[in-house]
Amino acid sequence: MCLIIEALDECVDLTLLVNLVVQTSSTCPSVKWIVSSRNTWSIKERLDADAVKQKARLSLESAEWPVSEAITEYIHIKVEVLAWRDKDDNATWGVVKRCLSENGHGNFLWISLVFQEFENTPRSEVQTKLARLPDTIMGLYRTGMNRLRESNNNKLYRKILAVVSVAENPITLDELAVVVDTLDGLSGHYDALAEITGLCSPFLRLYEYTVSIAHLSAKDF
Repeated sequence: MCLIIEALDECVDLTLLVNLVVQTSSTCPSVKWIVSSRNTWSIKERLDADAVKQKARLSLESAEWPVSEAITEYIHIKVEVLAWRDKDDNATWGVVKRCLSENGHGNFLWISLVFQEFENTPRSEVQTKLARLPDTIMGLYRTGMNRLRESNNNKLYRKILAVVSVAENPITLDELAVVVDTLDGLSGHYDALAEITGLCSPFLRLYEYTVSIAHLSAKDF
């Protein structure tokens, strides 16, 4: 059996979870773990314990080239999708591709949040937004929050963010419509609900009619 934990350092009850990984690694040889995490000292020390008999580590610092290639491919694919959406506007999205490739600095989260912003941006505004892009993740969050605060629907956006941020699991658009009274009557109107939640980027992510916090750092912000 193989168990996978993504972003171990962001998990709740981190100590208990790390101890579980270490314990099962020594007592249950049939259980294999694949774990990703920031390279924090406390996690590294526990996973390097003698109890963990067999382990292999891949450090992104030592795998810079494959990571860079993966990010380049990600940018290429996202640009192709958005260019197709905008009826093959390769000129505009070519500028976006070049800018993100040059300024992304290998920061996958920043790049993915930028694309999330562009998914909800009219084609005519793409290059203007590109020129004003903050170069840090926190900068993206501040810009996004300022935009929501200045909107005429700021109370609605605050309610949506509050509901999704306290939910233990991702929630469906129908569930969101039930919980947020302002959305009453929109249950089943997925295009309208998707548009409203999309305007809450870069804090929320919508995937197959399910809404979740885009990243733990967005919730912390």
